[in-house]
Amino acid sequence: MSKSWIRCVWLAIVLLLLPLMAWSQRYEGRVTDDQGQPIKSVSVLLLGESNRPVCFTKTQADGLFRVSVPQGKPAKNIMFSCLNYAKDTLSLSMFRQGQTVILKEQTTEIKNVVVKSSRIRQTGDTLDYMVNSFRQKQDRTIADVLRKMPGIDVDKNGAISYQGTRINKFYIEGMDLLGAKYVQASENLPADYVKKVQVMEHHQPVKMLRDVVFSEQAALNLVLTDSAKNVWQGMADVAAGTTANSGNEWLGDVKLTEMLFARMKQSVSMYKYNNTGKDIGKEINAIAILDDGAPTEREVVQGVEVNTPPLDDHRTLFNETHVFATNWLLKPSADADFRIQIDGKTDHTKWGQHTETFYVDVDDGKMVVEEMAAYRNRSQLSADATYQLNGDHIYLTNTMKGFLHVENSRGNTQWNNQPVTVRTKPRRYYLNDRLHLIRRLQGNGSVSASAYVSANHLPSRMVVTNGTLQYLDADSWFWGASVDRKYRLWGLQLGHAIDYQAKQQRGTSTFQALTSDFCFETHQVKVVNTVSYNRKSWKLNVNVGVVWLGQRLDSVRLNRSILDINLQAIWQPTSRWQFSSTYRQTVLPIDGWNTTGMSYYTTYYLRHQGPNGIVVPVTRNISFAIKYKDVMKGYFASVHVQWNHKNHQRLYRHSIDEAGYHSMATSMETDMDGWNILSRLSKTLRWSRMFMSLSCHWNCNTGRILLNEECVGNRNAMLTTNFHLALQPSDWLSLTADSYWLQSVQHQDVNGGVSSTHNSFAHLLKIYVMPGRWRLEWNNEFYHSNDGSVSANYFADVRCFYKSMMWEAGVELNNVFDRSNYQWFRLSANRRVTVINPLRSRELMFRLKFSF
Repeated sequence: MSKSWIRCVWLAIVLLLLPLMAWSQRYEGRVTDDQGQPIKSVSVLLLGESNRPVCFTKTQADGLFRVSVPQGKPAKNIMFSCLNYAKDTLSLSMFRQGQTVILKEQTTEIKNVVVKSSRIRQTGDTLDYMVNSFRQKQDRTIADVLRKMPGIDVDKNGAISYQGTRINKFYIEGMDLLGAKYVQASENLPADYVKKVQVMEHHQPVKMLRDVVFSEQAALNLVLTDSAKNVWQGMADVAAGTTANSGNEWLGDVKLTEMLFARMKQSVSMYKYNNTGKDIGKEINAIAILDDGAPTEREVVQGVEVNTPPLDDHRTLFNETHVFATNWLLKPSADADFRIQIDGKTDHTKWGQHTETFYVDVDDGKMVVEEMAAYRNRSQLSADATYQLNGDHIYLTNTMKGFLHVENSRGNTQWNNQPVTVRTKPRRYYLNDRLHLIRRLQGNGSVSASAYVSANHLPSRMVVTNGTLQYLDADSWFWGASVDRKYRLWGLQLGHAIDYQAKQQRGTSTFQALTSDFCFETHQVKVVNTVSYNRKSWKLNVNVGVVWLGQRLDSVRLNRSILDINLQAIWQPTSRWQFSSTYRQTVLPIDGWNTTGMSYYTTYYLRHQGPNGIVVPVTRNISFAIKYKDVMKGYFASVHVQWNHKNHQRLYRHSIDEAGYHSMATSMETDMDGWNILSRLSKTLRWSRMFMSLSCHWNCNTGRILLNEECVGNRNAMLTTNFHLALQPSDWLSLTADSYWLQSVQHQDVNGGVSSTHNSFAHLLKIYVMPGRWRLEWNNEFYHSNDGSVSANYFADVRCFYKSMMWEAGVELNNVFDRSNYQWFRLSANRRVTVINPLRSRELMFRLKFSF
């Protein structure tokens, strides 16, 4: 009996080892292009006698492959082949385990056959937009071309979205030179430097987490032309002129840019000066969703509040701005890079405005009439240093940031016929560091750890409406650490994480010879378990955790435990359709400046006083998204629907007197609900290089406000619709057109219901006539409203340029009809505002552009 049992055991062992014995030798490696970027879906063939195939596999998204030689079928060579790349065959006797194979791009010419190339090509999750197929003759930067690519959207601040979702990386030749400040490249890189724009859907920036942790965001990669690589490129754009009416104010617009895009080094540096109304400072602002630094303190005291009309900046902005920036990326190895970014800005802005503000949240309503003339000086300097190692088995990144901001605003205003001298001097300084490490373990598991620390100091001085001087100091520290473990089990990706976050805020206010202060601390410990499923068309992610929250406001303490839930599902039945949904329940960020009972001014007229108590607000969020694309037809569509619920929102009692607008917390609370629907449809046609897009954004917030000591329902909604058209019917004619419709609704459940609805419209038409080397531009803008609250205004600009091989020169005449002011109306959550802004006068500019 014992011998039979032993035979059975040996038989079972042999049966288990048979599949392993059938494979005698295994080869592993990685395939990349000549820029070091991994190539997906490369065919890897083992060849035997007479180059007959023995075994076959394909590379993964990270370029890795693993192939084994079947027993009894000896192989001599290994061959790599992929579309648009030259084949490469190596002898197995010379092949090294883990070797990186580099394939070179290759274009195959077919004689006597006419091939009509596609404007958009898709390979796996990567879309290639051919720039020359979308670029029109007047386009100068790559941002101009991106605005004409279906599925891609660029907002007025330069932030790029794909299918309604912000991108998570902006690469140039596969390298992340600019991080969150990629607008410096998109708004300055010449369009003829870029061969194609790649959109990498579901992009996971960490190599070892690809195919493990999925992402709904896409990344953008610019593939440059050969002439733009490995050489310094310098560009200058200089313009000078004057106002064409009385005053003869001299104007200038200068842009100097230098760029280098090499295999192991990249750099973008620039200097800009402008006093013609262009907001050049936005180019050095970080896109928040890409900011990988430690948390920082928000600005407590604001400068002079300005009502900005819905016009282009060059109509209403009276500025004098200097901006400089330098960005360097060095790659000591294929997987490592070191980035340094330094930028700064000085800005002098002046403005005047007439406002009539009706506050709906004040008992019985209150109208405030204000006449202001002021200026603001701002200077800022920031520096970032980032080291990153992004390999197949280890990921390490460390980011250190420093920031300095100094502001001085001064002016005079009439607050309900009461003269007020406005003076504000807010300052902001911070220094922080964040470290993140991920290590791959055996069995495809990984462990990660991160830590950060941030020090912030925000002192300020301000004269308020009654002439009293307020000194306000804000100091805060942020610190935290986390550990995460991921591994595979039964086809699932499991994870366990513990996260600790803390902050300390101290505030001191000196006002009317009285000094008050507060100290607020919050400590948060979160334990999360994660289950992920990623198979074919389905991607599911479940995060369930428990949050322990400990808070202290001066001597008051509060401890509470809350369930943290994050559920996500993505279904992609075909390459064209994608459906996704998420549910999130979490704690809202808690800020000491909103909880303290200390009274302080945030602007020269707005006084705030919190509840002097601690609450733990919870938010619940449900969202759905539908995305559709037909690459061959150039058709992209997306719809995003989001519902958000917040509880424990304090009700505030508001009042107005000669000392300003007062907002004081009460003991009452309310819940708030918000709806957000964003849809976009875009289509490109070969005929006339036509591009059309239609977008619609509806936002609605409902809650309750305190009015005459009663809680009344309050609803605010805004609908924005935009239609965009661009086409070039011939080489010498091109045009772009935009039409906007903005509707604002404000409703209160009082006296049977009180509603205010406002509609405004804008129509923009740009016509380009380009015979030969000449380019004539005629810009038209028309603004109106159906209720007369917006003054009907027509603006026109005329420009003429001549372009040679090396330089471009021209003349510009802006605001041809010399409009002097603009009246408009705005509805917000608690205000109805009528504003009259002065406009820039007619301006004549001479411009010269050249490369060096």
